[in-house]
Amino acid sequence: MKFMTWLKIKFAIRLGAIALLAGGAATLAVSQTSTNSSTGDKPDAAEIVAQSRAAYAALTSYSDEGKTVATIGPTKVAPTTYAIKLARPNLYRIDWAQDMGFYAQTGMVWSAGNGDFTKMNRADQPTKYDNMQMALAAATGVSGGGAGSIPGTFFDQNWGNRLGPAMQSAKRKPDETIGGVDCYVLTETTNGRTQTLWIGKHDFLIRQFETDTSAAVLKKVLDDAARKNPEKHLPTGATVGGDVKSVETHMNIVVNQALAKAVFEP
Repeated sequence: MKFMTWLKIKFAIRLGAIALLAGGAATLAVSQTSTNSSTGDKPDAAEIVAQSRAAYAALTSYSDEGKTVATIGPTKVAPTTYAIKLARPNLYRIDWAQDMGFYAQTGMVWSAGNGDFTKMNRADQPTKYDNMQMALAAATGVSGGGAGSIPGTFFDQNWGNRLGPAMQSAKRKPDETIGGVDCYVLTETTNGRTQTLWIGKHDFLIRQFETDTSAAVLKKVLDDAARKNPEKHLPTGATVGGDVKSVETHMNIVVNQALAKAVFEP
């Protein structure tokens, strides 16, 4: 794949991530729901979301290893891998890597309690942000979503929270197994964008998240960005080769482990 073609695809993926996440999720007060739901062994989507929100709120720490694979129509984008470490009240570190063959990029976003920072592999100095949400938002696109979904959900942020208002209208689909874990499957479609969550039945933690954005929605995002930023010479009226699909999978989840501040430092 030629370098400029890849840049256009990479730019589209980042804008797609922004479009998917920027709506965010205002926090909602949800009480702990009994595992014995009113529907017995078959809780509805709203009950599952409430259980999951309560499960994350009860955690003191969280870590996992994740991977995002994405496509634009038939074109595959090199996968991004990441490692996530989170602890209350404001400690986090997400490291990521993506190898495109002709170019490899790594980066991290972190707070060890003394500020919120990002750093890319080629940067001489880290970039400091005013708060956690700004730092995580800045890192979401380049990390393949690793800095968005789980951190946003764990810290109940407006940015990236996968259990926010959008999922209150989700529908339940047949259960599936992800990485050997039996999962509830919830899906929600709004304005040409479908979000699907796989939530573990035994712990109510997210195992997989998929977004499928129609070509028409992505084209509108690109055209709007081009009109707002003409100095960047973005491709106004560009043809988008198909839907954009992104799948995050989270593995080796460990919760409530004692994590020293040192593990969050760069």
